[in-house]
Amino acid sequence: MAAESRLAGFGGQRRAEEAAGPPDPDRQEPLGIMRVARRVLAVAAFVGLLVGGWVFAARHPQAVAIDYFLGRTGEVPLWIALVGAAALGGALVGGALFYQMLRLAMLARRYRRAVQRLELELHELRNLPLDPHAAEAPDELPAAPPARALPRGG
Repeated sequence: MAAESRLAGFGGQRRAEEAAGPPDPDRQEPLGIMRVARRVLAVAAFVGLLVGGWVFAARHPQAVAIDYFLGRTGEVPLWIALVGAAALGGALVGGALFYQMLRLAMLARRYRRAVQRLELELHELRNLPLDPHAAEAPDELPAAPPARALPRGG
C-alpha cells in the first residue's frame, strides 16, 4: 500500500485504466509506438554508421604501418588500423568494466548476506521475553494456597 502511494505519481492513471478492465484491442498504446520509434531509430543509426564507415574506407585507401613497443606491423589499410584500435580500446574498457561489475556484485552479495544475518538476529531478539527473570521462572503457575489458609472474613 505504501508502494502504491509512492508510485501514484508515476503511472497512477495507467493503473486506474488497467483496473477498469481489459484494454480495447483497437486502441494502440503509446508505449508500443515509442517501442517502434526506438527500433527504427536504432536501425537508422546502425545503417548510418555502416554507410559512414564504408564511405570512410573508400576515401582513405592508403596503407599505414603501426609501430609497437617491440616491433612494427606490415602495411595495413587505414580503416582496418582504426577499427582494430577501436576494438582493442573497447576490449580494454570492457575488461575494466567487467572487473568492476564483478567486484560490486560480490560486495552486494556480501551485504545481502550480512543483512539476512542481522534480520535473523533481530527476529530472535524480538522473540525474547521482556522480563529478564521470566526465562528463569518455571513454565507452570504457582499452586493456589489451600482453602484452610484463607483468612475468614467477618
